Amino acid sequence: MIKKCYRFFGNRAARQQKWLNAMSHEGYRLIGTGKISYEFERCRPNEYRYCVESVTHLSYQDEKAYRNSLEEKGYKVFYKNINLNYSIGKVRWRPFAGKYGRIATSPGNFDKELLIVEMPGSRLRSYDSRELALREDDAHSLYIQQLDGEWKVKTYASPVELDSTVAMPSVDVSQWAVTRVPEQRSNGAWAAVYRTDFKLPFKWIDREVFVLSLIHI
Repeated sequence: MIKKCYRFFGNRAARQQKWLNAMSHEGYRLIGTGKISYEFERCRPNEYRYCVESVTHLSYQDEKAYRNSLEEKGYKVFYKNINLNYSIGKVRWRPFAGKYGRIATSPGNFDKELLIVEMPGSRLRSYDSRELALREDDAHSLYIQQLDGEWKVKTYASPVELDSTVAMPSVDVSQWAVTRVPEQRSNGAWAAVYRTDFKLPFKWIDREVFVLSLIHI
């Protein structure tokens, strides 16, 4: 069953993000957006989470590359307008935007000032005893492994610098910078790739393995 809601948040991305995650908590997944409308379908509570990000500082080409990179990672992406602009025909002047995004055209980045990114939400966790599960004791569970500590990281200043081979297991990371995860502040890059190694526990063989990321998009 489709649920349709009418809301207008303008450029209040944080408020919109909070509302979408509240809808997910109630068991509704976003499936479509309009000028002032949102469409949802039923899902398990907290099965998905949402991040709302402004892309007005990007040119049309850079924004398109950014969206493609998110979709290649498996995220679902929606466009959303903020309706704070001046328009003449199919050309729109956006004084609030960055220098590359002040002029929007249709088709192009017309009414696409925000990206709504859908990511997997909370998942069930496995514990090897009832006591650990009741305490949510991740540190002593045989099925949960913390990956905090030193990671290798390679940063990119723009989409044109991206290298399609960077995610291959055989890539040489010896010259990459070293950082500690979780990071306490943003690295300021347009994009970043993180790498680390860990030993796969014997009890994980033939089981599905999920990585919980605590970094922001």
